[in-house]
Amino acid sequence: MHLRWGAALAGRQPWELSAEELRPLLAGGMPLKHRLALWPRWFSLPPGAVGRVEELCGQASGAAAAQIELDMPRTHPQWPLGDAARHTLRRVLLACAARYPEVGYCQGMGHMAATLIILGFDEDLALRGLCSLMESCCEGYHDAGLSGWRQDANVLGELATRTLSPEALRRLQVVDVPLEVLASEHFLTVGSRSWPLEAALRLWDLALLDGPSAVFCSFLALLELFLPSVQGEADLEAEPVELFRERALLGLAENPVEVLECTQRRGGSRQPGGHPS
Repeated sequence: MHLRWGAALAGRQPWELSAEELRPLLAGGMPLKHRLALWPRWFSLPPGAVGRVEELCGQASGAAAAQIELDMPRTHPQWPLGDAARHTLRRVLLACAARYPEVGYCQGMGHMAATLIILGFDEDLALRGLCSLMESCCEGYHDAGLSGWRQDANVLGELATRTLSPEALRRLQVVDVPLEVLASEHFLTVGSRSWPLEAALRLWDLALLDGPSAVFCSFLALLELFLPSVQGEADLEAEPVELFRERALLGLAENPVEVLECTQRRGGSRQPGGHPS
């Protein structure tokens, strides 16, 4: 990975690479130092647009603060987030709840914020990254009625009908769960709740570069690759939804490149900071 990036950079800074040069590199992963340099440049909200955590975190409502406190031990307990990192996570979520009082706090926000913190961003950059994702990839997903997600779930259904193979569509019928339910966790957390960390970071590389299309295309890739076989085959002795999720997580752990390459083949494109085509 480091050799590929070194050859592509050829003495340049990572932000000097064009989007067309970046995309072939991303499925194979990105060195941490380049993520720390590139992601803030790709956040949809510019520096200064969000405010500082120190100024905002004391302004969250009591209800939001109580919910955040309940969720702290449930947010990626398996990750090596020490006391200092969880303190930062709490402050970032409080600040985000204050910035979006109509939303307050929704559980998926914690998983996204934790991803930014474990990567090494300070609290103000983590807040700007979280707000950027909420406004660019998850607009309206976290309000009380999940209004933005319900709208995008309809888009996902149309895309699935138009782009999945006939075999994948047959398998989706076997699962027999509304796509809105099957995909909600993936979209509300941009994969960060259940995807293995390295795979989630690679997805975020694409989502920050290419926008919401990467989130749609990554879930369509999961459907194409990991839906259980048609009814009557041996692998449907397990419950279909759980079997799909288990297969997807195993595939992401063993071969994330396959999923990310399938995502990119399906994807549209945009320039960093823009909107999906």
